[in-house]
Amino acid sequence: MDATRFVEILRRCRHDFGNHLQVVSGYTELGRSDKVKEYIGNIVEKMASERIIFESLPAEGALYFYEQVLLAADLGVILVYKDLKITNWRKLETGMEPMRSLAPLVTGVGKEEEPVVFVSLQEDEQGIEMVFSCEYFERSEISFRI
Repeated sequence: MDATRFVEILRRCRHDFGNHLQVVSGYTELGRSDKVKEYIGNIVEKMASERIIFESLPAEGALYFYEQVLLAADLGVILVYKDLKITNWRKLETGMEPMRSLAPLVTGVGKEEEPVVFVSLQEDEQGIEMVFSCEYFERSEISFRI
């Protein structure tokens, strides 16, 4: 990953962090400590779900898959990796996966809140299998092989 992409990820993280602080500050000013606790709990839960990215891959791979999480958020989707059992992640980067496969799946999904899409990535002799699941999909699981 080049320095420019890395800096863009950092900018995005800083921006999101600033937004979180503004929300917490607003709830605090309104005396809504219950909302502060709930909001912080949601942030902690989200960070815990992202842990798999940083514990399963080398640094460049982790940055790439975290970037995919950010791109999914731009589509209004919360992307959560269930399994990340791959070594050849550059093959996915070349094809902009899993976003290339995810984008058409979530287009037109009727939702009131951001849908949570789970993805499992597993590599074997035949390639990499991506399995997506979301309560808003017509089928419970949709898989692609690369």
